[in-house]
Amino acid sequence: MCLINQYDALQICAEDSASWYDMRNFPGLDVCRLILLLADFAAENPLRWKATRLRMEAPELGMEELRIALATSRATLYRHLRPIIIGEYAGESPLHRSPHETGCTLTWRRTVRLCAWSVLNAERWRVIRCSNSLPGARQEEVAGICRVTQQRVSEYLRPFRLPDDDNWIYKRNTEEIF
Repeated sequence: MCLINQYDALQICAEDSASWYDMRNFPGLDVCRLILLLADFAAENPLRWKATRLRMEAPELGMEELRIALATSRATLYRHLRPIIIGEYAGESPLHRSPHETGCTLTWRRTVRLCAWSVLNAERWRVIRCSNSLPGARQEEVAGICRVTQQRVSEYLRPFRLPDDDNWIYKRNTEEIF
């Protein structure tokens, strides 16, 4: 086990070659855990997620270009780009990995899609995560922990499906995500 930051987690997702065709071809459990940690990170820190994602997807941009693209001060940009520990990782240490181009694997794209959704639906994401981490908890207990109504918990826990394309992201204000 090693502690991992958001950049290393994203790099591991970018390197994952899972096809997601069926359960046998999904990413390993350690990568799936990283995907959930990244979605937690994005929901809790939308502006830091925005900066992290832009840094990973456009490494050629200098600090001044990033600052302008994100419409933020230099101090805020440096604070948002600082690596922070998001959890533990049981797989191969990311320190021994070679740099990899981002955005080219299905795992990368689906991770970014889930993170964007968790930013736009942070409250729902927290309820889903709380409910899954406490499988025996009643909806009233989850509502109390998440500080929402029981009716909202019931609504949030209804099954839904994220669209398979990224067009849904652009229907919302892209400033919230990117």
